[in-house]
Amino acid sequence: MKKVFSIVLSFVLLLSVASTAFASTDARLYNVYADSMLFQRDTDAVLSGDAPDGSEIIARLYDQAGGLVTSGNATASEGGFSVSFLAPAGSYDTYTIEVSCNGTIFAELKNIVFGELWLAIGQSNMEYPLYV
Repeated sequence: MKKVFSIVLSFVLLLSVASTAFASTDARLYNVYADSMLFQRDTDAVLSGDAPDGSEIIARLYDQAGGLVTSGNATASEGGFSVSFLAPAGSYDTYTIEVSCNGTIFAELKNIVFGELWLAIGQSNMEYPLYV
């Protein structure tokens, strides 16, 4: 039993060391960003997260064909970053966002769309029609 326990423990230790050895960067986006998101059109699209101080963060927006539409860059400070780029006009087109730290891609958001973003809460205001 001790031999099996020591083998399992060694294997777990080896995996934990290997996972940190192959980690490409310490940067990450906050958990609110995910695939299939909707961003507000025709304004600055902002991505935020954690990164080591002084790291160069670049966000690139690609269209469906893989062509670069726009990009933005920022430098991380105080353990975080906020990078923005001009969002395209609203449409049904989908985009991909790649975010890199010092040249290494650490996040890729797929199936991103840009359009009107409305927030409606509660139930009492839902019963009234919206006239535009």
